[in-house]
Amino acid sequence: MPLPKISQVVDDDLCIACGACIPTCPYQNVATSFSPFRGAEEIAISDPDICANCDAPCDTVCPSIEVDFADIRRVRNGNIPEPAPQRTGWIRQVILGAAPTHRDGPVSSSGGVIRALIEEALVNGTPVLCLAKRPGDEKYGPCLLTSPTDLQYLPGSIYHSVSFAGAIELLRSAERPVMLVAIPCHLEGVLNYARTMDKEILEKIACICGIVCGWMYSHHSLAAFARYNGIDSAIEDATYRGGDRVGKLRFMSGGKSYAFERRHFSNVKDLINYQSSFSTDYNRLRCRVCEDHLNMLADVIAGDAWLERTKTEKISVIATRTEVGDALIANLANKGKIELEAGSFEDLIESQSSNLVLGTKAREINAIMREQGKVTPTFHFADVLDKPIGDAGRKSFSHEMKRRGLIRNRHYLFYRLLYVFRRWRPIASHLRRALKGA
Repeated sequence: MPLPKISQVVDDDLCIACGACIPTCPYQNVATSFSPFRGAEEIAISDPDICANCDAPCDTVCPSIEVDFADIRRVRNGNIPEPAPQRTGWIRQVILGAAPTHRDGPVSSSGGVIRALIEEALVNGTPVLCLAKRPGDEKYGPCLLTSPTDLQYLPGSIYHSVSFAGAIELLRSAERPVMLVAIPCHLEGVLNYARTMDKEILEKIACICGIVCGWMYSHHSLAAFARYNGIDSAIEDATYRGGDRVGKLRFMSGGKSYAFERRHFSNVKDLINYQSSFSTDYNRLRCRVCEDHLNMLADVIAGDAWLERTKTEKISVIATRTEVGDALIANLANKGKIELEAGSFEDLIESQSSNLVLGTKAREINAIMREQGKVTPTFHFADVLDKPIGDAGRKSFSHEMKRRGLIRNRHYLFYRLLYVFRRWRPIASHLRRALKGA
């Protein structure tokens, strides 16, 4: 019997270490690992021979194989039938908002709304299951927070690969229902597991706050950036927020702290070093094929409101998907903990781009990968790809995979040269705008 599909999911850089397959395996044959080649947290099969005697229940929970949004909602809502959703999912209202207490903090992302929701839950005695890092932890991972003082362990935005493995066991062991906070793919894994393997743990979820997610980068991104800036030691920690709307890239390496601009560059070298290190070629491939950037399975979602009319303000774009989500936002507003103004579907598009909201590029890449016989996620929507894949799309994806090969083999300097050659027009345009602003 061949290996389960999750093996190919890992090989094709589609594993996002949600951890759903780990408790699913009847032989305890799956564990998390870090791949230096892919520069990412992922799972690994300990003994491939054991898989020969298994019917692969791990494949049934993997969100990089299949996500049936309507069926997950049906199970969570007590078997009430749900029609397949449109691309944006179930939206009750779109709002713009900010939490004054958290918006201007040193690590808060966007308007601080997610942080305000977490704090309110903790104040009211509801535990929160989310990514965090306590003193002594080497990296971010799932934690069960129980006190408002635990807010100090929260990150701002995490753009590099982080494992959510262990979240299911934390959820199962929780003494009371929790607020679950997660990015889309991690949430898909947890709920796929609950739907398929253990429906009782759904009773441990009081509400779900979803982070609107664009993508995460492989750790090659940080390694390349460090090399370009002459830093030889390994990066021990990285954060991407704080201060202004964008925030600086900060990391620890060799016991030293470094901070770099992410938008306002003083010279062309700094511009190229940053943009070539954080290009889409460094994105996880799973992020490139994701059709759920708006976190469809959450009760309420929040992300950056990159709107022309908000200029440099740190504001969140918020969407509620259930009555529970409505109540969470209304509660914060009534207590004066968030400031709100009316939003619209167009604000979602402007903030996150139509490409991410509607999964335009992801659908194309998924279709190409299926043509090639690769495992790729099936996301169940009411509509399917509405245009044929042309040779240009196939050629573009082929070139992207070759560039990814350069990155995985750590040919960072050659990749930077290639990036400048390919992107010299946007780089020149950026410099013209910078000089004009100066």
